Amino acid sequence: MDELKIRCKVEELPFLARFIRNAYVRDQAEFAAFSSVFNSEFLTRYDFLTALIDGLISPKSLIGERKMISVRLQLHYVTTRTLINKFEEYTNLVKGSLTMNPADFGFSLIRKSIDTRNDEAIIKHLKTLVKNVDSNIEAFRKVGLTNSFRVETNDFINSFESDILDQVGKLRERKELVLENRKQFNDLWNLITRVIDSGKIIFKSKKDKHKIKDYTYSELMKNVRMVYYKQEENLMFETKSSGFTRINQHHLR
Repeated sequence: MDELKIRCKVEELPFLARFIRNAYVRDQAEFAAFSSVFNSEFLTRYDFLTALIDGLISPKSLIGERKMISVRLQLHYVTTRTLINKFEEYTNLVKGSLTMNPADFGFSLIRKSIDTRNDEAIIKHLKTLVKNVDSNIEAFRKVGLTNSFRVETNDFINSFESDILDQVGKLRERKELVLENRKQFNDLWNLITRVIDSGKIIFKSKKDKHKIKDYTYSELMKNVRMVYYKQEENLMFETKSSGFTRINQHHLR
């Protein structure tokens, strides 16, 4: 079975293809004069594969599901801070009756994990926190920690962990789509490299050799990553904004 040949990230490939297409269409006459390979069928095939790859990488159903999971994860980060702040207040109240040092409850580790968006670490440290609280449950009850708060905490951790697993599953789905269609990815990559290689040859000896940068992979990828990550940033902002208005956060009392 063929290996995936592309040098960039799969999600960057359609962006790269479009940048190169813009340069190619602008310079199509020079390409046609250079080789009969660069005919109308070449561009038709190029556009077909670009659209196909775009759809495989970002199917609408998968995008929608991933966006909603991302919204829920953002809400979980907020709720986690609220939760540990409350546990920390109880810990300060019961400090003299604990069987361990308050620092061992892991509040700083949880906050650091939230800051770095390390979801697995957040769950791990939350479970450690709950285990330590349960080891001192009678002392915590005396200062006001209720059974309902503990139940809500467990429900929250289970919900958070479920969303993490869902996110991993969606990423796996996309990876499987890519692997199943590696031939199409490689076919588009071959067309891209053909344009890049020929473009550098065509403009190396011409007066407008400044166009070579439009067919230089490293230069192209600078532009691709600038546009791609800007789009991702805008998408995340829109996702957060819409999500916070559509989803009611589960506040722990």
